[in-house]
Amino acid sequence: MEAGTEQSKEESSEDFNIRKSSSSSSVDEDERKLLAGSYWLVRILFIRSFSAIYFVAFLIALYQNKQLLGRNGLLPIHLYLQNIQKNIGSESSWKLMSFVPTLFWWVPEEYIDISLDSMATVGLVVSGTMVFLGAGNVIMFFILWGLYQSLSNVGQRWYSFGWESQLLEMGFLAMFLSPVLSLSQFPRHTPTSWTNVWGNRWMIFRIMIGAGLIKMRGDSCWRDLTCMNYHYEVCALYIV
Repeated sequence: MEAGTEQSKEESSEDFNIRKSSSSSSVDEDERKLLAGSYWLVRILFIRSFSAIYFVAFLIALYQNKQLLGRNGLLPIHLYLQNIQKNIGSESSWKLMSFVPTLFWWVPEEYIDISLDSMATVGLVVSGTMVFLGAGNVIMFFILWGLYQSLSNVGQRWYSFGWESQLLEMGFLAMFLSPVLSLSQFPRHTPTSWTNVWGNRWMIFRIMIGAGLIKMRGDSCWRDLTCMNYHYEVCALYIV
């Protein structure tokens, strides 16, 4: 009787181990299906790298923007917005927003400096969190994009370089890269969007072909392949 009981226990234990092994292999198979072709590693690297770029951009904004765009700055924001308002001939914030999208339409002149620091600080916190986690969501990317859009659109000559618009374009595409709320590096229900994959490929293509065409339309030394003989000795070094 006891031998039969022990044999029954052994069979039950073996059945349990088989079911456990089968369940584990099923989970592993599901994970492989989830990760295969999903660009999961590239997504983690992209989010970390792109968030680091945002972090540097907002860090520069925190240290420089009051001197450049503040009330007593070189190109004050409030004077720039007053000129736009005068040219448009409207006091409606929403109409003005359609011409120059920026949160500064709702910021009183006396709070310009505080707002510049606050926007930069929020951007630093959000982007720093994403660098640390290696993950992000639509809300966080939208906050970064909206804040930098607000700064860039009133930045005048300080934000007039091509890389500012490229950062904003890539920031907009990044919103299609992540889940709405989850901060998981492997969001099961949000694989990497093909919209984002091909959008970034198209952007990289335009940057590279555009840079080449500009040079080909410029000095003849680019067409003669001799510009690099002295290019770095004469190119301007911008220091703000």
